[in-house]
Amino acid sequence: MNCFVDSIQFGAPMNRKILFISGIFLLVGIMGCGDGPDDIIDHTWEVSYTVTNNSTIPIMVETTGQFSVKEEIPAGETTEVIAYSGFLAPPPDAANDFWCLSIYRASDHALVHQLSPVSNDQWVRLTPKDFVAEFALSLSDEQLNPVTDPCPRLTGEILDAETNLPVSGATIGLNIGDGSGQFPGGNDGMFEFWLPRDLPDGTLFVTADGYNTAQINFPQELTEDGNGDFELILVLEAQ
Repeated sequence: MNCFVDSIQFGAPMNRKILFISGIFLLVGIMGCGDGPDDIIDHTWEVSYTVTNNSTIPIMVETTGQFSVKEEIPAGETTEVIAYSGFLAPPPDAANDFWCLSIYRASDHALVHQLSPVSNDQWVRLTPKDFVAEFALSLSDEQLNPVTDPCPRLTGEILDAETNLPVSGATIGLNIGDGSGQFPGGNDGMFEFWLPRDLPDGTLFVTADGYNTAQINFPQELTEDGNGDFELILVLEAQ
């Protein structure tokens, strides 16, 4: 059973960036999503996550996981950081929709608040409607303290097996616990993103045009850097 992901929106209400994803399908069994158009329409979810900055300083919100977002929110303003229209399995009330939410001071990028995993019971659920889930998070000055136990961060590099040169435009994917996510590699072959704090077992895979997919066991085959973070150099074989 295949269900089409319609669209995802990121950003402030006056300047939203809309990413249309075509040709991507999610296999969903537990929501009872069928093959016909009527079934697809019946199981579309509208999901909204809103962050209100009640502090006196501008903040930067960053998430990694199913939705990857980086958005600055001025003091006293509210921003819809995630707006999703499509299919979710499990439904939003049962899902951890992203693994790590990080709040930074915009002035010096100091990490001042972090949630991991980010489950929906940590947000305020607004008036429920059929197939609509609206969540809100409010942050005050008292909550914006330096984080002493941050989520682990993974940095890595993707290299060509023959030339040892960086592979640009790779995609790094994680299937761990109950979630999955995909993260883009840079043109220099480098990548970096937050990991879930509990590091559940799973697989990390890398794909790139013209190369065979590489896969490793997660987190067993990562290298710890001695500071609680992880590193990875992965080599791809040309097709």
